[in-house]
Amino acid sequence: MHMIMTIRIFPVLLLLLLIASCATSPEFDSELFKQDTVPEQAVNEIDKLRNTKVLWGGLLVSSTNLEQGTQLEVLSYPLDSNQKPDISQAPQGRFILLDDRFLEPLDYSEGRIVTVTGELKETRSGEVGSAKYDFPVIDALEIYLWPKNGGQVEPRVHVGFGFIFGN
Repeated sequence: MHMIMTIRIFPVLLLLLLIASCATSPEFDSELFKQDTVPEQAVNEIDKLRNTKVLWGGLLVSSTNLEQGTQLEVLSYPLDSNQKPDISQAPQGRFILLDDRFLEPLDYSEGRIVTVTGELKETRSGEVGSAKYDFPVIDALEIYLWPKNGGQVEPRVHVGFGFIFGN
């Protein structure tokens, strides 16, 4: 009888283990952040949008460590329902994210996907290749660095047997 009960419970435990091992996504309270403004638009409306909290995301273009913190250049994409940048959509412009911490350049490398919250502070002129470009600049509040596998769930199930030998 005990063996039959164990056989019935095993699939339920296995399912719970698989659910618990799923990758998590950021949980930014989207009501606290303006999401209908995109970087291209923010450049033109900086006077009206200054100090607005935004929730944006995209692909890291570059990471530069400064004397005080780190600067990330991000190519923005619309966010999906999990707040992950949807890189299959058209990009929405570039922005600069300033963080007062040292962010490891190998972790925050070109091509990584990020979702960020921050306060829109100013615009800054720069270049993309040889073309002049105006970037909206945000001060980082939170940064979510998506896993290198693109946020895809990879089930991790380990089964092992243990033996205890006593005296």
